[in-house]
Amino acid sequence: MLPRLEAEEKLGAINVAALAAGAGEPLERQRIFAEMERKASGAARAPTREANPGDLAAMGIAARAEDGEGAVIADRDAWLGIGKPYDG
Repeated sequence: MLPRLEAEEKLGAINVAALAAGAGEPLERQRIFAEMERKASGAARAPTREANPGDLAAMGIAARAEDGEGAVIADRDAWLGIGKPYDG
């Protein structure tokens, strides 16, 4: 087996064993098990939608609409946090 795939499968098994033993927060365990059940059943993931300029503005990201391209980040540096002091 490919080393990367083998490591990924081992890590997955370790995580499942830890979750089954009760590690982590109950809601997070429930979410992870539900996701594993969904994948095992072959169910499709719910489609996501692209953010519109209003969504981006609500997150503090300035954007403008371009013809045929959808929302474009108006201030890329601000979006990436470049030149903005960290206040965390």
